[in-house]
This record gives sequence, structure tokens and C-alpha cells, in this order.
Amino acid sequence: MKLKSLRLNQFKNYEEVSLNFNGNVHCFYGNNGAGKTNILDAIHYLSFTKSYFGGSDQNCIRFGYEFFAINGEFEMPSGVSEKVSVSVKSGGEKKVKRNDKEYQRFSEHIGAFPVVMITPGDIDLINNAAEVRRRFFDAVISQFDKTYLDDVIRYNKVLMQRNKALKDMGERGRGDFNDLEVWNAQLVNYGQRIHEMRGKYQSDMRVFFDQMHGRLTGNGDNAEIIYESMLNERDMSDILRDSFRNDFGAGFTTQGIHRDDYIFMVNENPVRRFGSQGQQKSFLLSLKMAQYLITVDKTGMTPILLFDDIFDKLDPERVRLLISMVCHEPFGQVFITDTHKMRMEDIIGHEAHIQLFEVKDGGVV
Repeated sequence: MKLKSLRLNQFKNYEEVSLNFNGNVHCFYGNNGAGKTNILDAIHYLSFTKSYFGGSDQNCIRFGYEFFAINGEFEMPSGVSEKVSVSVKSGGEKKVKRNDKEYQRFSEHIGAFPVVMITPGDIDLINNAAEVRRRFFDAVISQFDKTYLDDVIRYNKVLMQRNKALKDMGERGRGDFNDLEVWNAQLVNYGQRIHEMRGKYQSDMRVFFDQMHGRLTGNGDNAEIIYESMLNERDMSDILRDSFRNDFGAGFTTQGIHRDDYIFMVNENPVRRFGSQGQQKSFLLSLKMAQYLITVDKTGMTPILLFDDIFDKLDPERVRLLISMVCHEPFGQVFITDTHKMRMEDIIGHEAHIQLFEVKDGGVV
């Protein structure tokens, strides 16, 4: 799969930009703050229907305007062209279309045009709370398993309803576990299925992670991803029953698969506490490359790779090794940003023909 063209209207710092892409490797250079990352984020929008960086869609509307629109044309593995558009109005209306047909549920689009994005902010996967890691793995799995995505959406809706019921109980000062039965049964059903799939795909992804980590480090470190869940040892229904008293007091569901975590280890120690900067960066790159490879394995499609500002954040040898990998099979189309044109030409130009774009003054040339 390849992105053939991209058009932006009133998106972030761009008033209007139209780009056509030839070949596999596309490089954007310019000063910090020029808007290079915004190009990559627009491509992410076409895949996930939202910004990679979170926040409100309306924050992506160019200042002083009433809407933004992103349009892309993809060439699919079959050779057929597909058009995707995302538009948001300042009042909050959001539309996602595929070949001019509007989606009723944005989740139906996820996985159709897979993307893997790597940014300096990915260090949050190591340093931040469990929610960040869960969200990452949920996004990975959702690109190739629609049932899993639907289960996660339904679980979260039921969780909100159960939490509301617990809050109402607390305000009344009385309540019984059996009063939550309608919510408990659904949480158990969806929760156990999500747990099973998380364990399965974590095991599958581990194969690709080990492969990538070995290549990036020369097998110098032993790295692990450990899926941590109360459901590894106990049934979901027992967990909900045993935690009811705490749930009642807190006014929300304190235990369940929404508290799962993924523990990142290097040489039998948490990489968050004991890993060097180099070890942490190698871990993250291996994780993202594993995301890419498992998506290829499960879908047969080659995701688009988006590398934001990797040259300033990685040592030269690791950058060269990474570039030498992604410029050849099984990797496909790659978009890269950097502040230095010559550095991109020097490092990437030896591996592949590159298409260069200069980003400045709210435009791309």
C-alpha cells in the first residue's frame, strides 16, 4: 500500500498544500516549528481518523478558520486507487469518508490503511502510566482484528455504565453487588475475550520484537515484554465480586482488564528504571518495528512508516542500521522528517532514491 497524494486545507499551520509522492522514501526538511510533523500527523489522521498526539480535533483547525480537511489517495496492493478524507468543523462535526462514502462508525475504518508512526514522544510508552501502554497495544491489535476493537469499545461503554451505577449507589448510601449484574455479566464476557486476545497477540508480537531487538543491538541485551493482568491468575467474575466493597467506596470499578499493564524489561530489570538512554531507544524502536511486522503478518499489507525527527534523537550508528532496514523489503513506503537536508541525503541517499520536500513559511516545496 502507498500514499500517492495528500491535500491539506486549513490543517494546523497549513492553509492549503497539495503533494504528490513518487517512489518509496519521502523526506521533509526544514527548521523546527516549520510544520514537518504536521504532514506526518495528517497521514496518521487518514489511517486512524485522529491525531497521533491526542487532544481535540478542533485544535487541529488552522487559527482563524472554521474547518480543516485532509484528503489522500492510496494505491492498494491490488493496484486499485482508494480515496480517504477527514474533515472537522469548528462546531465539532467530523466526517470520515472512503471513496466519497461516509462512515457511520469511525471504528469501521481502522486497519484499512495501516500506519506506524515513530516520534520522540514515544518515550512516554516507557515513562508514563499503564494507560499509555494499553492504548498502544490496543491500537496495534485493532489494525488487524476488528472483533478485538469492537470488544474494547463495548467494554469501555459498559464500564462507564457500571461506574455510573456505582456512583449512584454511593450517593444513596446503599447498594448490593447483585444490583450490578447486568453490567457485571457484560464486563466478564468482553473482559475475558480481550484478555485472551491480548495474551495471544503479545506472544505473537514477541517473536518480531525479539527479531528486531537482536538486529538493532547485536543481541547485546535480553529484552522482554511481560503482559501483566489480574486475569492471568483469576477469573474476571471473581475479581469483580471481591472488589465490590472497594468499588462501592470509590464510586468506580477498581479492578478489571482496564487496569492491565505491559512491563518492559531489559536484562531482567525494568527498562524504565534501569535502562540507559540507548537501551530505552532500542527497546522503543524494536517495539515499533514489531508493530509493523505483525501488521504485515496478520493483514498481508505493508503499513506506511512515519519517522519524525529520529536523526536528532538516536546515535548515528543506530540510525544508519534502522534506515538500511526500512529501505528494503519487507518494508514499504517511508516518510521521514529532519532539520538538515544534507544529513538526510547522506544517510538515506546511500540506501534508496529519495524524494525531498522543503517545509517553510507554512508551505511545502
